[in-house]
Amino acid sequence: MTVAHHAADTMGSIVADRPDSDEALSHRARKKLATRNAIHEAAFDLAMTVGLAHTTVERISERAGIAPRTFWGYFSSKEDAVINRDPEGPSKLASAFRLRPGDEEPLTSLQVILDEYLAAKMADSERFLLRQRLFREDPALLGAVAAARDEMERSLVFAVAERLGVDPAVDFRPGVFVASAWGACRVAQQRWVDSSGQEDLRTLTADAFRTLADGVVHLTLAKNSGTTKKEHESDMNNINEADRRQL
Repeated sequence: MTVAHHAADTMGSIVADRPDSDEALSHRARKKLATRNAIHEAAFDLAMTVGLAHTTVERISERAGIAPRTFWGYFSSKEDAVINRDPEGPSKLASAFRLRPGDEEPLTSLQVILDEYLAAKMADSERFLLRQRLFREDPALLGAVAAARDEMERSLVFAVAERLGVDPAVDFRPGVFVASAWGACRVAQQRWVDSSGQEDLRTLTADAFRTLADGVVHLTLAKNSGTTKKEHESDMNNINEADRRQL
């Protein structure tokens, strides 16, 4: 499997500005984004300093310089504000996947878009490290992160199914591809956090996907069952050939 190291940023601006009324729309969009970021920063800073239990919508709003009612126009809970849950995140990731070459292996496409997704989030690596530690230490935040990730996973499953031309309710492959890709990213992130950010996250992610591509699950099962490496490779070739005939 090809391991991609560089990719175009497909999750930046949503649409290009157009003249007249769209310029005003772009201005409003930038203003909304600034407000959203201010709410997130206030929520995150409070969670870091006083803990999530003492982080209230009122305190977040006061620190962000907005009315409490404005908060609810951007986030559905204080947990979502702390993790900066993006309601458009699932559709953005799915769109990024669809922009990849149609004949590219699904796991390769998933690696590219998730690598870029993580790279964008860790533009400030020190803050990203603090975020990961905070999320891991608080069950409520960990639950919010899991819920947000589940939404993105489901969106990607449908995108992968479209490429393969299959029904994800019948064919396991889209779900397995997406779950495996997210799993590789999570393992890489945990290694990165455990190293206090000393290792390179993108290198760790590439290594995790390379391990996934090598078939670590099949190799482990083969070892436990006493299958020889040569027999296992023959079996895997037969499986891969069967998969190619289904595509």
